[in-house]
This record gives sequence, C-alpha cells and structure tokens, in this order.
Amino acid sequence: MSHRYKLRSVAEVKKICEREETEEANDRLSSDEESDYIEEVTNSESEETVSDLETTDESESESASQQYWVQTGRKRQRPTTQTSCDGRIPSVIYGHDGYQWYSTACQKIRHQNHSTSFLPGPVGEAWNAKTPLEAWSLLLNDTILEKIVRHTNEEIIRYRNSVETEKNVNHVYSNVEMHELKAFIGILYFMGLQKTSSANVDDLWSAGYGSVIYRATMSIHRYHFLSRMIRFDDKNTRPQRREMDKFAPIRLVWEIFTSNCTKFYIPASYCTIDEQLVSFSGRCPFKVYNGLKPDKYGIKIVMVNDSHTFYMYSAEPYLGKVTTNPGESVSSYYLRKLSEPLHGTLRSLTCGKWFSSVEIFDKMLQDHSLMMVGTIKRNRRQIPDSFRKAGPVSSTKFAFDGTKTLVCYTLRKKKIVLVLSTFHQTVEIDKESQKPEIIKFYNSTKGGTDTFNQMCLEYTTARKTSRWPIRIWMAMLDQAAINAMVLYNFNGNNQLLARRQFLKTLGRALIEPHLRAKLRTVNLRPNLRLYIEEILDIEKPIVRTKCTPTPGKRARCAFCPRSNDRKSRTVCAICNRILCEEHRTLYCPLCSERD
Repeated sequence: MSHRYKLRSVAEVKKICEREETEEANDRLSSDEESDYIEEVTNSESEETVSDLETTDESESESASQQYWVQTGRKRQRPTTQTSCDGRIPSVIYGHDGYQWYSTACQKIRHQNHSTSFLPGPVGEAWNAKTPLEAWSLLLNDTILEKIVRHTNEEIIRYRNSVETEKNVNHVYSNVEMHELKAFIGILYFMGLQKTSSANVDDLWSAGYGSVIYRATMSIHRYHFLSRMIRFDDKNTRPQRREMDKFAPIRLVWEIFTSNCTKFYIPASYCTIDEQLVSFSGRCPFKVYNGLKPDKYGIKIVMVNDSHTFYMYSAEPYLGKVTTNPGESVSSYYLRKLSEPLHGTLRSLTCGKWFSSVEIFDKMLQDHSLMMVGTIKRNRRQIPDSFRKAGPVSSTKFAFDGTKTLVCYTLRKKKIVLVLSTFHQTVEIDKESQKPEIIKFYNSTKGGTDTFNQMCLEYTTARKTSRWPIRIWMAMLDQAAINAMVLYNFNGNNQLLARRQFLKTLGRALIEPHLRAKLRTVNLRPNLRLYIEEILDIEKPIVRTKCTPTPGKRARCAFCPRSNDRKSRTVCAICNRILCEEHRTLYCPLCSERD
C-alpha cells in the first residue's frame, strides 16, 4: 500500500519482524565473539581524542556539581570506583541534583538490551473474521449497540411525552431498532468516505447535490432526530456517576470498546504511547488547549499503538485530576495504566517528553519489565549542564548510569535532541547519517500514534456537534474502522483491502439490513423502492409493454413539475407510475416482447 496513511500489509509487517529478529541474533553473536564490554564511540569528524572530550565535560560537570553541594549543604559522597572497557576509570558527570552519570559504559554488558520478539496479529475470534463487518462487530459488538438502542429509546419516549400528541404517530419520532442504528452508523461512514463531514446535511439529502444512498436509507428529518436523541447511558443515574467520573455519559461504552481492542490483538515488540487530540470546541469539563495542533481545542486521549501496524491497543481519556499512587505523577499514572496488558513482556515503549523522566524509566524497567525510549526535557534535574548546550552540528554526547543511556545529539545550530533509553546500552553511530542508533530507533518507532491520528482525520465521521459524548462516539467509530481493517487484513484468506475500499464495504454492509427491511414496507414510495433495488442490485425481469390507459381516478404525471398539474390515467406497466402524453413511450409489437 503506497498511500502514506495506509496500514502496512501483513507480509511487510512479517518481513520487518523477521529482520528485527535476525538483527538481534547477529548483535548477540557479534558481541559475544568480539568483546564482553561495550566500546566507547565518538561522532567527531576531527582527530580529537576521547580524553580531550572527557576533560572538557568533566571540568564543566565538576564545577556544576561543586556549586550544588555548596548550596544544599549536603555532604558529598565519594562515587564508587568503576572501570571502563579499556581499563580506565571513567569520568563522572553530575546532574543538577547530584545524579551521577558516567562518560563511558562502566557495566559489564554482553550485548544491547533486546525486547522479547512478538509477531503482531489477531487473537481468538478475530482470526475468523471473513468480512469487514465481522471484524468491526468484534470491537463495537452487540452489547454496545444494544445499550445504545435501549438508552436512545428511553430518550425518545421522554421527548414524545413532552411534546404534542401528533408526534406520537409520526414515523420520524418512532423508536429506533438495531438495524436502523447500524444504518445510521453506515451513513456516517459514507460521509467520511466522501469527505463531506463538514458539508451541509441539506445538500447531502438534496436530489441535485447529494447521493441516493442517504435518501434511500432514511429521511433527513429522521437523521436529525436520531442525532439529537442518541444516548449512551442511563440519564436517571448520570448525576451520581458524574460526581465520581467526568466521563460518565459514555464511560461504560468506552470501556467495553477499549477492552475489545486489547482482547483481539497482540502487538509487536515495539509500541508507541502518545496522545490524540479529538477536536471539539463546545463545553466539556476536561477540554484542553494545544497551540501546536491544527485544532487548538479538543479532548485528549492517551493511547498505546503498535509501531508497525498502528493498531490502537489501549486508550484512556485525559480528565485532568486522577487518583494516583503515592509519589506518582499524572504522566506516570497513564503510562502504568495503559501498559498494564504489556507488563512483564520485555517490550519496548517509545514515548514523548511528557512521559519521559529518569524515575519513570527506572520504575517501568524494575517493576513492570518494560523498556522505554523517549525524548526528555533539558530542564530535568538529572540532566548535566554539558548536555544542555549544543555542540558542533551532528555531534553526539553519551552518558550512562548502568541501566540507562542518555544521548545529546546536535541536530542543527543551537538545536539539540535529548533521548533517554533503557533499551540501548551501545554508543553506535550510523556512518551515513551520522546519527546515533538510539536516535534512528526513536525516529522509526515514534510515529505509531501520529500516523493513527492522521488516518482517523483522513476519512473522519466527525460532524459539528455541541455534545462532547457524541464527539467521542464519532472518534470511536474512526478508531474501530482502522482497528477492524488491521484485523481483517491479517487473515490470509481474505482479499487485502485498502482503507477506502474497506470503508465502502463496511458502510454498505451496515446499511443493507435496514434497506431490506424498508423494502417490506407496503406503502413505500415507488422512487425509494427503485433507489433501494438499485443499491442492493436487485434485478427484475423487464417486460416492455405499451402504456395503456386504465380506468380509475386521474392523477398527476410522475415526471412533470407539480406546477404543470398534468393529470392522466395512463400508468407504466413496470413501476405503475402515472405518465402524461409527453412522457409516454410507445414500442412496436416486436420490441415490446424483448427482455
């Protein structure tokens, strides 16, 4: 799939995983044969010696650390003497809080840390998904849809009881059924597929601009009514639940959906944890502002994605204040909670600056057996002064503490990138790009969530609304469509579908049961019946006969404008439409018998 926002194919994902396993095996073999220690590597193109660089860094860090001990009045402890790879005593670099880093890897390490290899793919029933609808129904299952139908009908009944009695008999205000709710969802997918989510609804239902599928599925009044009435929880108990949980209006539906996403998929060895900003400008108690995003205001969702397939494995909305463990930060809380299904698997998580700190990386490695790689802010207390300043362009500085590696890479003039890793213990530098291997690994795995968000925006179902639960529901539809496509394409017996074709097939499958139910309506308008039969590819034998006058009451011609008021008794032999003399067509006896 060449499109930049399309998922990688199954064969491509398998090749990537196999190549990673081969590289890991080669790294272990080469490290065992060559040396038991990690050798120090520098990125300077000049002939400067390592000792010159160490002397400069050591003098700067020593002066900074001396000021720290004088200001705090604490007694400085003598660091434990350790030996580097070549037998020399490495220089100690101190952070602002006295945290000790070493200029060389002081620990006896046989090879770089490696996460356990996992081949991504579906689990359980997801392997048996033979159609896009079956894969989608695993994530947004009947339990979710039945709950929505029940609470929506409760809201419809409350509305009918509060208005005039005429609306009790109008079909626009009738209760919703399961097949109609699926058809409503299918319409939203078609709007996203045609990229008309921001278009006027009246235009979509118009005969000149819109598509036939909208008018055939439901009337525009019914669509507006369902958009207003749809609910996801019990309105009577909502105030009590909202006191404890701001996300109460859609919490239960969200929990079932995210648990299904985790249940039916195994991620690869490398995952990404980042945030997705769901655009929303209405009232919301946990709305956030991010000036770096195209949509400044919205609802932040923190999620874990597979770095290879971009599958959303777990997610949690950001609600502001949360109940954390003693001494735990908010970012550490979301990191721990979202990675719970991965604890103890030795996978590697790539994250941004909001999650990165020395304390969090140590805790994730020691308590949960998860390795971390991520950029870190330069104002962290453990960062040495020499790592806060830019050096020559494409130069690199390394620091080690036994379990973590800190890299300072000068990207351009006065621009540095700080990356902290518990996954890497080497100081390898790519000869072509002159970038450390840690930076290259971070660049290759950091885009899981960003790519997933771009895919959601490309064919989004989101429409303008003032209710934030509806906006979350539309975001769930986008997320479910992407995850369902990953599950479907992993089945080797299925035809590999691009995202556009997948959405088209899914939307049609959601609408089709409702269209077939409408065909059984006795008093269905003839033009709607023809539209539905055309959409469903229902063929009828064509018998051409002359339109003959029939006794009975005269009626207006079906093709003339109403203002002309042309009436006739002549009807079509196939569709029974009234035809005037202008629109009546005659055939000879031979042509009328042809099929």
